Amino acid sequence: MTLSADEIVILSPGLSQSFAIADLLRRHVPALRLLGYQLPGEKDRLWPPFARYVGADEGEPAVQSGAAIMTGSEATAHVLKRRESVRLGQIAFERRNLWFYDKVATLDRARQLDIPVPSTWTSVDDVADRQGPIFYKPAREGTGGPRKKVPSARAVPPSVWEGGYLFQEVIEGPSVIGFGFVADRGRVVASSLHHEMFSFPRDGGSAVVVEHCESPRVEELARRLIRDFQYSGWGLIEFKPCPRRHDFVLMELNAKFWASIEFTLRTCPLFAHLLFGIRTEAEPIRRMFWPSRLLRNGLIRIPASLRKSLPANRSHEWLSWRDWARSLFPQ
Repeated sequence: MTLSADEIVILSPGLSQSFAIADLLRRHVPALRLLGYQLPGEKDRLWPPFARYVGADEGEPAVQSGAAIMTGSEATAHVLKRRESVRLGQIAFERRNLWFYDKVATLDRARQLDIPVPSTWTSVDDVADRQGPIFYKPAREGTGGPRKKVPSARAVPPSVWEGGYLFQEVIEGPSVIGFGFVADRGRVVASSLHHEMFSFPRDGGSAVVVEHCESPRVEELARRLIRDFQYSGWGLIEFKPCPRRHDFVLMELNAKFWASIEFTLRTCPLFAHLLFGIRTEAEPIRRMFWPSRLLRNGLIRIPASLRKSLPANRSHEWLSWRDWARSLFPQ
């Protein structure tokens, strides 16, 4: 897909990554008309960058012709049902990347590549007698469901017992290191590292605050996984520092555009050039926060969060009445 058309359809327009891409296009290609296409079940959240939302009668032809930008996991899977690959600018994203939606298979392959991974189980029965906290999350990307740390296996809710989840040792600490990348047949052509200081929801959610960081070890491990798979496309690989191992452990590879991509687009111009043909200047941002996610963590937590976060640049993302309401009734 190129930006020669007058109108561009962006799927899942209520997502942060959709806003970030729309905002980039609005600022640098002002003549472009941005249309949002919601998939069934998605929440109605009309961001200002979008001129209007379209239904399936206009959205699906754009999907089928490759003239739509896929953003989140559901949108990415939806577009690639019908296509082997989708091209954005100079980069082709291949359908085979959806293999990484299987989180258990991803961790198994990483283990074979000598990439550290958390101890992981696929049944609550396997952790029934385990002492100490447990982290659980859906075993497959795009299926929905909570991600949460609980004090013991006994605290796992009955809805999770039925299957579709994986269970992991808890890697203590809020920090996550994200390796955002664009790759061509296993060769990384653009990358950006960030430190996710804390997130919403607190256990495994989207970043509230990120800052630039450097880690040769994380880069080495991430490139090893990308090279082995001969990955073509874009994505984010997440690691957590593990004090017990004195190393980083792989959490997952997100084969999609990620929720904190605004930080990447504003600080690493090569991404915008490769994906959208847009030439920008890197903004001198060392740290960025998302007010919407800060609010959703709860008003009572905001003072402590700001003390830890500031000084930081603000995301361009707009606030809605839902963000203020959720600040009073956080998860």
